[in-house]
Amino acid sequence: MALSNDIMDTNKNTVALINGAVGKNADASELTRVPVVPAVTGLNDIKNTEAELRRLHRVVEQLRENEIEIQRRNNLLEGLIEHLPVNLSVQDEEGRRLFENGVAAAQESPEQFDAGNKLIETEENISGPAGQRTLLTRRKPVRILDQPLVLSTSLDITERKKLEKELLRRAYSDDLTGLANRAMIQEEVERILQSKRGSDHIALAFIDLDNFKHINDYYSHSIGDALLVKVARRLAAHVRESDMLARISGDEFVLLVNPVESEEQLHTIVNGLLAELKRPFQVEAFEVFTSASIGVSVHPEHGLSYEALRRNADSAMYRAKSGAKGGAAFFDFDMGQTVAARMELEQRLRLAIRDRRFCCAFQPKVDIRNEEVIGFETLIRWRHDDIEIQPPGAFIGLAIELGLIDPITHFVLGEAINSIDRLDDAFGTGTKIAVNVAAKQAGDVAFMRTFVEELQASGCAERFIVEVTEDAFIEKRQFQMTCCPCCATSALRSRLMTSGQGIRRCPCLLTSPQTKSRLIAHS
Repeated sequence: MALSNDIMDTNKNTVALINGAVGKNADASELTRVPVVPAVTGLNDIKNTEAELRRLHRVVEQLRENEIEIQRRNNLLEGLIEHLPVNLSVQDEEGRRLFENGVAAAQESPEQFDAGNKLIETEENISGPAGQRTLLTRRKPVRILDQPLVLSTSLDITERKKLEKELLRRAYSDDLTGLANRAMIQEEVERILQSKRGSDHIALAFIDLDNFKHINDYYSHSIGDALLVKVARRLAAHVRESDMLARISGDEFVLLVNPVESEEQLHTIVNGLLAELKRPFQVEAFEVFTSASIGVSVHPEHGLSYEALRRNADSAMYRAKSGAKGGAAFFDFDMGQTVAARMELEQRLRLAIRDRRFCCAFQPKVDIRNEEVIGFETLIRWRHDDIEIQPPGAFIGLAIELGLIDPITHFVLGEAINSIDRLDDAFGTGTKIAVNVAAKQAGDVAFMRTFVEELQASGCAERFIVEVTEDAFIEKRQFQMTCCPCCATSALRSRLMTSGQGIRRCPCLLTSPQTKSRLIAHS
């Protein structure tokens, strides 16, 4: 009887365990494998009942472990969602939040909206423990279990927005002065021109500091940079809010005057800037004086695009510099024609050098005592086209200014060397040949070295005379100390060319090393 009672108690405990497992959301597949334990009616069934109880105990333990693992994973997922830098939330159609994580909780609840099935994307600013943040928020209306909801996600784009802002600053502002740069003022002018009515006027003032290179050379480049910053601040302090000041390169600034109400107003603005720039600047321990030349062009009279206005203002600025520096000039169309003609001449000269469209004439030098030819001066001519021949005065000055004179001089020297035999056949072997060298070239050691080497290679260097102006001797110390002695050791003669005024300065040459080069002064 006691054994029977034990077996009945065991069956009751088993049923209680199974019920407990069900109460803990046991897996249905596990429960289907739990058989109903039959009542034990004899000693032979005890062992089978104990085995079944042990199996049921293992099932219950497994269910308990599964429940713990599911809870752990739920906690992990909730922690991840809470700490993600991405907003995760669900709202009903009236904007009430049904679920949100920490980032979403920091945002204001969205207003009720009806977007159909469209995805809505906005940028939102929020304040939190980390300061002001920018979120890119996407919202999409959905229907789940026949309930209209709004799914929202937000991504923290604060750092990306900072980078975009920095890239924009670098693209449209000058690093040194903080002013607008070339790209920004061009974009602004073009935007204004597209929106302007026919009667509206704007102007561009091209501002270039005078002799800024000398300031860099005398003080230092750091002082020059500091001066540019102070110039920018002084100019910016005297322009209107509607105007724009930009630094487009080096010591060049462009001022957009918008609008231009009258010619008198524009003159007042420009003259005011000139006066401000003539006041001294205190740069570190130095009091630096400078000035600027300004060229002005007006829309629409002087151009219909930014590039045309800038180019014409630049031309006017160079006109101002050609006079008394520190002044201003307004563009006119005669000036434009002059600039266009110069540009055309420059391009044709470059092409002529590339295609070697030059020839040489040999002007004889005659001894008037016996009427004998004693030498020649080599003169270059530019074959401008198949008919027109340009004398050197039409292009040599431009070639020197553009740094194109070296290939022209080498061409002249080569032609003179190649013509020696023909000259000897016609006038004898005792003649001398003179070749002109610009004062700028005479002080260029590299050029003079190649010039002398070419003469030495010809085998007849003693037949040549190098003609230079007195500027090479008076102003080019490098020519006196290095280049002239080089000519002397190569059996070359140096001839001093003057216009008359330089002869009075020749006594100072008597103590110079170049006296060994047998100078001949003539006008």
